[in-house]
Amino acid sequence: MFCFDGDRAGRDAAARALETTLPVMHEGRQVSFLFLPEGEDPDSLVRKEGCEAFNVRVAAAKPLPVFFFESLASQVDLKRLDGRSRLIELARPLLAKLPSSMFRDMMIERLADVSLVTVERLGPTLGRGSGASNPLRRIQGEGLARKHLPGPKQPSIVWIAAAILVQHPDLGAKITDRQLLDDLDRPGMDLFRAVADLVLGNPAITTALLVEHFRDSEHQHTIGRLASWAHPVLSQDVAAEFVGVLNQMRRAAIKGKVEHLLQKQKIYGLTPAEIAELGSLTRLQATTAEVLH
Repeated sequence: MFCFDGDRAGRDAAARALETTLPVMHEGRQVSFLFLPEGEDPDSLVRKEGCEAFNVRVAAAKPLPVFFFESLASQVDLKRLDGRSRLIELARPLLAKLPSSMFRDMMIERLADVSLVTVERLGPTLGRGSGASNPLRRIQGEGLARKHLPGPKQPSIVWIAAAILVQHPDLGAKITDRQLLDDLDRPGMDLFRAVADLVLGNPAITTALLVEHFRDSEHQHTIGRLASWAHPVLSQDVAAEFVGVLNQMRRAAIKGKVEHLLQKQKIYGLTPAEIAELGSLTRLQATTAEVLH
C-alpha cells in the first residue's frame, strides 16, 4: 500500500512509485495507492477521523491497474483516435517493465480494451521484448503455454479445453457455438480453433493422427504436451468437463463482447445494429449466468 497527498506533488510521487513497483509485480502481488487530503498524513487522519474511517479510506484505495490506466488516460483524449494511439505509446515503456506473467498479459488485454485495439494489433507495439519475457510472443508464437514446463500449475480454461479435445477428439461434436468461441480473445485460442477445425472436419481423427498433423509446425511442441498432459480433470467425466469448460469460454466471449460495446458506447456511441447486439448479448449473458449457477 502506497500513501500520498492528493496534490500534484503527491500524484507525481505516486507515478514514480508506480514505475519503481512494476518490475517486482510478480504473480500474486497486489499494490494499491491511497491519496489523502492535502496536508494530512495517516497519523493525523486517524487522530481526526478515527481508525474505522481511515480503514474505509484504505479499503477504497486504488489498485495498481486502476491507478495505472487512470493516470495515463488523464493525459490523453480517449474520444480521439490520436489520443488512444498516444495512450498506447505512454503505456508501452511501462508495460515493458513488468515481468513475464499472467498479470502482464492481463494488463495488455486491459490496454486493448481501453484503446479499442485488439491484442493482436498491439503486438507490433508491445511485443518487442527480450525473448521469454515477451507475453505477446508467448501468446502468439507458442500457443497455449510457456516452454519447458510439462503443464501449467494453474491451467487456464483454454488449456484444459485444448487438452481434452486433443486427447478425446470425438468430443469435438460438443462444440456447437463456434461464433462466440471465434470471438473469444484469450491466450491459446488460435491453437484451440485450429484443433477444433481439424477435429470437426475429420470426425474419425485420433489423437495420434492429430499430433502427426501438427508435426513440424509451430504448434508441434504444445500439441505434444497437450496430448501427454496428465491431470485429475482428465480422469473424471471428461465429456461433462469439456461441456463445462466450453460454457465458461462461451461466457467469457459474451462478457468480452459486452465490455467492448459498452466501452465503444462511452467514447463515440453505437449504431442501431450495435445497440440491438448489445441488448441481445446482455440478455444472453444473464441467461447463461442463471443456467450455470
